[in-house]
Amino acid sequence: MKAYALTLFMVGLSASARAEARAQTLYPFKDSLHRFGYADRDGKMKVPPKFLSAGLFSEGLAHVQLSGAHHAFVHEDGTLAFSIKCDGAGDMHDGAAWFKRDQKVGYVNSAGKEIIHPEWDEHERDFSNGMVLVEKEDAKKSTVMNVHGAAILPPKSIVCAQVKPAGEQMVAFRPCDGHLWGLYDVKGSIVLTPTFEDMGEFSGGLLRVTLPSVAKVGFLGKTGDISIAPEFDAATAFSNGMAKVTSNKKTFFIDPTGKPILTATFDEIGAWNDQVILVRKAGGWGLVDRKGAFVVIPKFDKLEVRRSGFFYAVDSNNQAQTFSPAGKLLLTGIPVSNIDYLRADGKIFVVQISATTYGPPPPERAATKEALDYFCQVWTARVALNHEPSEIISFLQDQPVAGFSDLMNGFTSKDPRQRSKALSANLAKMGAPTFHCPAIEQAFGVIRK
Repeated sequence: MKAYALTLFMVGLSASARAEARAQTLYPFKDSLHRFGYADRDGKMKVPPKFLSAGLFSEGLAHVQLSGAHHAFVHEDGTLAFSIKCDGAGDMHDGAAWFKRDQKVGYVNSAGKEIIHPEWDEHERDFSNGMVLVEKEDAKKSTVMNVHGAAILPPKSIVCAQVKPAGEQMVAFRPCDGHLWGLYDVKGSIVLTPTFEDMGEFSGGLLRVTLPSVAKVGFLGKTGDISIAPEFDAATAFSNGMAKVTSNKKTFFIDPTGKPILTATFDEIGAWNDQVILVRKAGGWGLVDRKGAFVVIPKFDKLEVRRSGFFYAVDSNNQAQTFSPAGKLLLTGIPVSNIDYLRADGKIFVVQISATTYGPPPPERAATKEALDYFCQVWTARVALNHEPSEIISFLQDQPVAGFSDLMNGFTSKDPRQRSKALSANLAKMGAPTFHCPAIEQAFGVIRK
């Protein structure tokens, strides 16, 4: 049986992304006619494929494309929540999603009401902590908006400032005539006068800041007071109760009190979750627990984390292994390029059959009649989508259909007549000399006389 390339989406894994992935119960798949539907964790179809595109569910809604500029958000049973005319849209966050229209970005809420008119430049940002940053580059204007579409303005004493969301109901600002950042709250009151050279966003109740001149990094608490002294050369935001910091050319983790944890020496430290940390040592990647003990030996040339929290590894012999978020081996020896959604028992429940086709893991198709019927069905559908013959051939060559390698033999010729002859010969070898498909005959000339 042919091995499949397994993937749905590959994104950076934050704590919120892991929580979102764990909460997912339905996943988009695409059929051979280029239509999207939704399947559950067992690969069973729950929403028939009927959309041109489909996103993940977030806050009970998913963005789908119905046709052209006709987009919509649907419920988990596939019923329409509301439609919207746009060129594209994101997921729901804090009850709102961005959408694009005429190359401008606006926002719509979960009831389908436009809360922010599409007049902002194409920065596709999600709401976070009830705020989002919108910008107009031509006017050099940036504004922080709330979920009601109202601007969270700085105090009137600040005539001009660059702003960005800081979380915890606060906005970071930098006066136009200065280079230091401060904080004001949603009521427009200054919490912290401009003091720091750089300022991140609150995470775990702590805000990463950089002192001017000395360029040392520390963390503020919710009141704007220093919680962890600025003594690090670099630091990440807190995630899963830890922040990765660098001091005196040594990289390690600290807890929310600033106490060092996991001070063991590694060549490189990557992503981490609430159980394990991705590290490189002696040229190989592995996983350690929070005490620094290896749970996956560092022997892999490649070790990556997927949206659902699982780890995908490839060794020097190009052998693949997949590990759970705790570092438990789930799959081995499957030559896949990407793995995303797995059940807790390691079963793959949604796969990518080719570069553009998704679905539950299919059994290998029977040869001859079923394969030929599928061949004609795919060709006809993709011709209707204005796909070139070379594109269709490339797609078909990747399909898990018995006999397709024989059927596709000789199709690489650029001469349609040669491809027509090759197809005729291949059909005869497969015992199907009377095969008839108008779409294919139109593309390659009359195959049967």
